[in-house]
Amino acid sequence: MGKADKKGMWTYCKDGFDAVIALNNCNIYGVMVSEMISNIFKEGMWFKALTPYMLIITNNDPIAVGNMMTLNGVTRAFVGVVSGRMMINRLGLEPVWMITGFIGFIGIVVNVVCLFNGSVAAAYVLNFAWAIYNGLWNSCLETSWAKSILRSKREDVNGARQITNKITTSMGPLFSAAIFIFAGNRWDIDLVQNVMLLGTGMTAFTVVICFFFRTSHEIEQDLKLRDVEKLVFNSPGCVEPKEIMCTQLDKSYFVQHDEGYVMVTYPLGGSSDSWHSRVRILTNNFEETQFILVKQFHAALREVPYDERTCVVYFSDVSRPPVRVRIEQLQVFLSQVKDGTSKSRPLNLDYSTVRFTLNPSFSSAPKRFSLRRVFKSLFFGSPADYGDEPEEAHDDKGLSRRLLHCESARGSMPGDLSATKACPTAANVMHGESKPHQPNILGANVIVVCDVLNALGAGFSLKF
Repeated sequence: MGKADKKGMWTYCKDGFDAVIALNNCNIYGVMVSEMISNIFKEGMWFKALTPYMLIITNNDPIAVGNMMTLNGVTRAFVGVVSGRMMINRLGLEPVWMITGFIGFIGIVVNVVCLFNGSVAAAYVLNFAWAIYNGLWNSCLETSWAKSILRSKREDVNGARQITNKITTSMGPLFSAAIFIFAGNRWDIDLVQNVMLLGTGMTAFTVVICFFFRTSHEIEQDLKLRDVEKLVFNSPGCVEPKEIMCTQLDKSYFVQHDEGYVMVTYPLGGSSDSWHSRVRILTNNFEETQFILVKQFHAALREVPYDERTCVVYFSDVSRPPVRVRIEQLQVFLSQVKDGTSKSRPLNLDYSTVRFTLNPSFSSAPKRFSLRRVFKSLFFGSPADYGDEPEEAHDDKGLSRRLLHCESARGSMPGDLSATKACPTAANVMHGESKPHQPNILGANVIVVCDVLNALGAGFSLKF
């Protein structure tokens, strides 16, 4: 990059926070707010005071304190690996966030017990509980952050996060220093307890936020079609948008097209009750297996152009507002039909899925910071595409037309955040213009090894 491409500090800050405000995503707000509170009151206050407190209650025994720190660091690294590799993938992000929140509340209770009793055993439990919490919290935090940001604005939003992160990291010790000065600057157990109690109380806000992260606000989502009420497309030449009711879909709604994003799969043969229509794969001994033969082909939705991926998704859950998306793939499984009937194969809603990326038009995106909007989005969700027009909230056609507005869809808005930039099109991928990003497993493993070595080093440094 040349010098002309480099941003000044003011522009760098402005672009970053403008992107955060425009995205108006509750997960992004949750990450930044919880990280700021954690930097100030957990990492900067009571966690900094934890080492001198442990020295006080162990009568200046460096070996015991070193063992506690080693237990904390190794447990945190191990839990981080397990949560990132196994728990989030198997259980889902929201359940792991809830587990993190419950462990955080247990840690707060242990903190209070340890501070009032001055027990060495409680200090070991404290280090172990918060190590589990930190390992889960860090993994969930980074996963939610990565899944909630449009690629086109990733650099700007990351810049805003770095600014708030560095500022709040330096504020924690300042709070602690102010308490020490106010209380007479005497390093005794009562003063350290007050610092840790204040930090623990404020950490409760970070723990509460764990319960308010939502997978429904991630950029890329996979849903079963039974959770989708309808898809609304812009139909060329028609005044009204084209509505596709998912519960009414059958084979007649699809037309074969090699470049279509719909993958249609249905079993060969008719009703499984008729012996002559049973098509199965048998073993060499002519024993039945659980496998069947199917027909599978690429297709497009009838009366919708094969390359038209932008649509509005209406959900079966009425509490979820409709959103403008870019469909990546529609995986359709059709059921069998009775022999001799002319009825088209119906859709199997339990197995059919749709994968899409949020593609907001941002025609009604907020332009200015509002503390009320941040807390409302954080605790009640943030439908960025909905806007503040209640008369259209009950008018499906009016809302669909507004969300499908072509001016925003084609990226003509200044600072456009549409998926034409956020996600590569099929044509771009075919011509090698964009390739999907692969996770850097080696880099992740190096970070984990360094974290473990850091934990061991911190513990051994006190022992010697």
